Amino acid sequence: MLVYDASRAYGGPGFGYFEFALVGVPLVLVTIRVAVAFGPRLLPDRESTTLPSDFSDYLPRIVDHWGLDRRLFRLTVGERSAAINVPARDLVAAHGAGTGSSAGDQLTLVTTQTHGGRIADDHHRLEPGDVLVVEGDDEIVAAFADHAGCSIEHLVTRPDDDLLGRDSGLAELVIPPRSNWLGVKAFPGLSVAGVTVLSVHRMNADAGPRVVELSQGDTILVRGQWSAIDRLTASGMLVVDSTEDVRRQTVALDRSAPRALAVLAAMVGLLVTGIVPPAVAALLAALAMVALRVVRTDLVYRAIPWQTIIVIGALIPLSTAIQTSGAAEQIATPIVDVVGSHSPYLLLSLLFVLTALLGQFISNVATVLVVIPIAVAAAVDSGVSVQATLILVALAGAASLLTPIATPANMIVMHPGGYRFSDYWRLGIVTMVAWFVVAMVVIPLWWPLG
Repeated sequence: MLVYDASRAYGGPGFGYFEFALVGVPLVLVTIRVAVAFGPRLLPDRESTTLPSDFSDYLPRIVDHWGLDRRLFRLTVGERSAAINVPARDLVAAHGAGTGSSAGDQLTLVTTQTHGGRIADDHHRLEPGDVLVVEGDDEIVAAFADHAGCSIEHLVTRPDDDLLGRDSGLAELVIPPRSNWLGVKAFPGLSVAGVTVLSVHRMNADAGPRVVELSQGDTILVRGQWSAIDRLTASGMLVVDSTEDVRRQTVALDRSAPRALAVLAAMVGLLVTGIVPPAVAALLAALAMVALRVVRTDLVYRAIPWQTIIVIGALIPLSTAIQTSGAAEQIATPIVDVVGSHSPYLLLSLLFVLTALLGQFISNVATVLVVIPIAVAAAVDSGVSVQATLILVALAGAASLLTPIATPANMIVMHPGGYRFSDYWRLGIVTMVAWFVVAMVVIPLWWPLG
């Protein structure tokens, strides 16, 4: 994007969307060849202690640990219900089941909540709006609800239910010391803060279908909106596995995937045809992603790399100042003097080294912004093609291979790969030499130097 804009700014035609592939494809093939041939020899064989967690079997592990085989229901007492003024315990007992039994052919009363949300004892006489939380088979609960005149709400609690999705899922939460949740009454089927409690464990054992007062070290399994789970963790609970990591690895593509692919195809079409500038095409695609509900608004703000935007915004005026103040000419003059009447390959070589070296310590975006005016000034003074020079700067700016701080990609793989700061240059220098050879061979073929 930067060299495209620079080409247009200096009177050039810019670059086509696929034009970068003319040098990019050979670059990729050569890089793969170098990595295969020299990687095993030059990279250390170390074991990482910080590999990202693997959540591919997250749901089976949760099911195995928590034993998700319950059928929980919330029954709401209606205005004309036969359960009005009847104690909850007696109502369930009259249906042929007791409290605290979990036999498959019985109905178990977990607890009763008043219409105001207060947990009542089993002798509480039911009123309209009260809720009975019960456990039992679908048919038994349905018959009970019909007999008692209660509306029924099935809680998703079993592995054959839709427990993990794009908008909602499961999370294990631990009660830490000094938490605001200490002493709070919880039970399977409790709806609180936008989530539903599926099970409560104490001392690594199931507390069963009953009400317990949460204490330090208790663990609860909840299901609900991911945003609601995140709010719970912010309120004083500890999450066992990051909801963000779980969501990324376990949630399959949903119905919005075709819309996302369609927007991507439309953006590429705009870029290829050049109907609108690249920045406008990208912005229209981003707006379409939000308008078509592919991405939620809150995720949009989190996805924007604000640091990169600020750096680019700050360096664009610096790049302009280097050009307009004459600094580019002063810096380019020694380069032109060295090149003299020699081959234009010498100019490209010097610019490659200058750009690549700067890129090892500052971001490649910042490097390219700083080098562009210098490279263009040197190319104009030497009579070398500006188009070829800009492609070389783009290539050399991406050659951030010698240090882990040269580019975010290097830093991301540092800990998972078990690498140290001094490990990068070994394979990096060989790859950079290969990139230099590709640049010197391929660029003149497609962008004549004269």
